[in-house]
Amino acid sequence: MQLNLKTITILSLCFFPLASLSQHNNRAARNLHFNFANPGARALGIGGAFTGMADDATAVLANPAGLIQIRKASVTIETRYIHEKYDVPFYGGNIVQQNLFDFDFEFENKSFSNSKFQIPFFSYVLPLENFSLGVFYQVQADVQRDYTTDTVYVFPLDQAVDQIHFFPSHDRVDITMEDLGLSIARKLGEHVSVGLSVFYSQMDYMANSTLLLENSIEESIPVDQLAEGKDNGVGGVLGLLVNPNNWLSAGVSYKAQPSFDYTLQLDQTVELWQDNFLKEHFFKVPDALSFGLAYRVTDFTLIMLDVQRIFYSQLTDDLVDFNGLEDVTQAIEDGTELHFGIERLFSDLIAGRPLALRLGYWQEPYHAPLNNIEDNQILQGSYTSGNDMNVRDAFFLHQFKKDIDHYNVGIGLGWNRQLHFDFACDLADETVCFSFSTVYRLKK
Repeated sequence: MQLNLKTITILSLCFFPLASLSQHNNRAARNLHFNFANPGARALGIGGAFTGMADDATAVLANPAGLIQIRKASVTIETRYIHEKYDVPFYGGNIVQQNLFDFDFEFENKSFSNSKFQIPFFSYVLPLENFSLGVFYQVQADVQRDYTTDTVYVFPLDQAVDQIHFFPSHDRVDITMEDLGLSIARKLGEHVSVGLSVFYSQMDYMANSTLLLENSIEESIPVDQLAEGKDNGVGGVLGLLVNPNNWLSAGVSYKAQPSFDYTLQLDQTVELWQDNFLKEHFFKVPDALSFGLAYRVTDFTLIMLDVQRIFYSQLTDDLVDFNGLEDVTQAIEDGTELHFGIERLFSDLIAGRPLALRLGYWQEPYHAPLNNIEDNQILQGSYTSGNDMNVRDAFFLHQFKKDIDHYNVGIGLGWNRQLHFDFACDLADETVCFSFSTVYRLKK
């Protein structure tokens, strides 16, 4: 089928969904995941429910007030192996209108995957008389993607209307975000402590999409949407920990994330709906507020619960809009994560060495953008206006919304007074993560 320039313009307007973790309309960055979970294999084994306990070096990011509980200078290092699968639910297929209000979305869902080994966390903690100090390094983001989608065909109810193609695109993502920080914790009495972590963060950001259009004589008309930049910023974590007795502790922390500047560019071989541009914009990583409880059921059994509110809506503030459809916008709702974990300690199970068994669960809320219209409102135009009818969007449909359940298991082994090992696994629909942490306590 041959397409004229008008049809290509309509297709282009419809083919630039909002990026899940970026403030521009670039499909390459859709539904990216930053590492908002607490670091360390121990925290991973209990589903990340660590804000109310925070009794090891990973407290620098979970709840820095907990550093005051560490009484020996220690070094902690974590290594991870991650196999991730990212789904493209609109990879190809058909959209068929059945009547005025109903559509059959016959999408082809295709998955792409990659694996990586990383060292996402390192820390050193030095306890003093009434203070504890710490330095740390963390990887918050490490994402690479490269794939090409297929064509999506749209069949309106009125067969006289020209068929609409959502053309393929080539999408590339390469994003890293690394933090280097300092922490301090202080007791405010027998049962209360406060802590603060401040970190310098650097981001390398590339999320580029090339829309693979063709004109009426099947000549290629690439449309490049480029989002690239390298910048740094400063963030911090403020924490409070209350230990009223030996069997209960409660914590709260707020993580303020930095913003980064980067460059947006629209580069069209043929000018379609607006002028090419080159502009500077910013990327705001979402802040998070966490509440946690830790309850010691017996001397050997501990139950933990965290509630974390992530302000995903910050990602769509001050959006740079490429698509030009004023009546269709997208937004991301703030999300609440629930984390639950249980730890059972066996004091001398293996050659007199203490062993901890852990189970955990947490739910990751859907945090890709959604349209401000319902799925059955995607048609625009009148049946009496012929070829003026078009489909406004097919990529931020409400039917794609799905939360992700994470199931966790872990073990901890105290080898001697100086050396401790933790291992954990996180299983979810889209990822499998193995974490191994080593803690070395320095001799006084």
